[in-house]
Amino acid sequence: MEYKLLIVEDNALVREMLAVALSDAGFSIVTADDGYEGLACALRERPDLILTDVEMPNLDGIRMIERLRQEVDLRNTPVLVLSSVHAGRLAQAVVAGASSVMQKPVRLAQLITTIRQTLGINVAA
Repeated sequence: MEYKLLIVEDNALVREMLAVALSDAGFSIVTADDGYEGLACALRERPDLILTDVEMPNLDGIRMIERLRQEVDLRNTPVLVLSSVHAGRLAQAVVAGASSVMQKPVRLAQLITTIRQTLGINVAA
């Protein structure tokens, strides 16, 4: 089974690097560059997992997570926050409904392991 990931990241370079690396790891990737686009994309694409930054223009990651959790079809979709914000903002993301948080910069191998564990995929795969 190919799992679909949604990457919501306003930095185009980071977004593209994550998309390429995670695609190479066997995931199907869709991307969005802010929280509004991420919410619309999540509603349309129904990803298996969402990766998001916190600090983004228009609609930040925390507000996007709060809105995702109000959607019946997305309420249980795991959300992994990747951000360089301080611990207090990361804690706010967890309160909003993030499944887990990782501080940037993150090692790719660690990120892939966390994604696989969150999705219940054999980590040795």
